[in-house]
Amino acid sequence: MINKSIIKTGIVISLLLSGFIAKAQTEVQDILQAGLSDAKTYLGKYIEPATSTLSYLVNTGWYYRGKAKDAGRFELSLITNAAFLPEEKQKFLFRESDYEHLSLPSGQKQDHVPTLLGSKESVNVLVRFEDENGDTQSFSLMLPGGLLDEKLNTVPSAFLQGSVGLGWGLELKARVIPKINYGDVETGLYGAGLQYEISRLFSKKDDANIAVSLLAGYTKLEASYALESAQVSSAKANLESNVSAWQFALVGSTNFKTLNFYGGLNYNLQNRETGLMGRYTISEGELAGQTITNPFTIVQDDAVVSGTLGLNLRLGFFDLNAAYNFQEINTLNVGLNFGI
Repeated sequence: MINKSIIKTGIVISLLLSGFIAKAQTEVQDILQAGLSDAKTYLGKYIEPATSTLSYLVNTGWYYRGKAKDAGRFELSLITNAAFLPEEKQKFLFRESDYEHLSLPSGQKQDHVPTLLGSKESVNVLVRFEDENGDTQSFSLMLPGGLLDEKLNTVPSAFLQGSVGLGWGLELKARVIPKINYGDVETGLYGAGLQYEISRLFSKKDDANIAVSLLAGYTKLEASYALESAQVSSAKANLESNVSAWQFALVGSTNFKTLNFYGGLNYNLQNRETGLMGRYTISEGELAGQTITNPFTIVQDDAVVSGTLGLNLRLGFFDLNAAYNFQEINTLNVGLNFGI
């Protein structure tokens, strides 16, 4: 019989959350013993590569040609993506000076530690604090390791996308992963976009060999995971993660019968919010005995420029396309498109 945890992990990966929330199941709460400020600082650095990777993954695959569909023409696409992680996203520099209570037991002032998308090796740190008598106390705390094997540096995703021609050079797009509950996991994705073929303003020929469009697209990923008991006891504990991404693009492509090339210059606005929600009773550290409700939310924003190069093969009523996106975290997307 297949282990339930293996099934759950596979589903979570397919829903764009990779192993993030599975890892959080037993270890995220424990960092609260270092105090709210240190916990937020550490987790912000630890999860940033994972949340930024998600934002790049969901903010791609909006287009594969510059020509808009004719009025009433409809297309359904299955889009798969893979993000390629640079080495610097798999670890970050832990500086003792960034924390009030955390330090390395080796006496070093700084060292590299895994991010969520780094190696699986855990890191031991010391938590130092003053008790009610003013005496310095300390205890050992194990920081979580990452999720990836040493030779694995890609993160996958997939979603469905539909598009319909409105006429006047306009094409409306929508994308979705239906909201799914599986055990403690709830997640879903939705988005909408609009493409306008500006080259029609300069040429009235429907069979022109070059087509150019402007595109705006918005994607929202929402997820939550109910946390199980760890060293820090909790009630109604869950981890909520929301990724919002806008893409504004200038798109150009050839317009031949079978094989075409396309490219785009993209401006991406990305927002990620990860919140530790629920009530937590702290057992050690300066907050020992206290109960904290909704400890914190980590907010991260990016505004980046990226470039896309791809090719499209038309085979009757369906198309195949593949594109590489050049950005901080490069991605490859492949689409299978069925048109009516």
